[in-house]
Amino acid sequence: MNNISNIMITDIVGYSKLSGDNQDVALELLKEHDKVLFDAHNKYSGNILKNRGEGVISQFKSSSNSIRCAVEIKRKLK
Repeated sequence: MNNISNIMITDIVGYSKLSGDNQDVALELLKEHDKVLFDAHNKYSGNILKNRGEGVISQFKSSSNSIRCAVEIKRKLK
C-alpha cells in the first residue's frame, strides 16, 4: 500500500492589495480563480484540505495528477 501524498499550495499573489484597492474586482477575480481551481481539482482527483480564501492546500495521491492539475490551473489562469 502506497501512503505517499503530494501536497499543492496555491495563492493569488497580491490579492490583499487588490482587495484593498478595488474589492469588486478582487471578488470577481476570486470567483474566476475558484472555478478554475475547483474544476481542475475535481478533474485530477485532488482533495482540498483547506480553503484559505485566495488559495488552497490540497492533496493528491498521484504525482502525475498533481502536476497535470497545476499545469492546467496555470494555463487557464494565464
